[in-house]
Amino acid sequence: MSRLSKLYDAIETLRKEGVSTDDLEKKVSQAEEDIIKKEILPILTQNIEPALQQVKRELVLVVDYQPGQRYKRPLKP
Repeated sequence: MSRLSKLYDAIETLRKEGVSTDDLEKKVSQAEEDIIKKEILPILTQNIEPALQQVKRELVLVVDYQPGQRYKRPLKP
């Protein structure tokens, strides 16, 4: 189980037990962001980089991710 999954499970467990997480929201959000930066983004970079090797100009890639929804928008150059 990843650190991000463990974080989500811990928060869900607290909520199910009726524990208010309001005072933890800022800390949880920061922890989530740190995990994404340190663990998820490197994986994405590693997987995307081979496909981008053929691009010979600067490119800004933006990922619009909404959990539970499939990506439906066409990519625009």
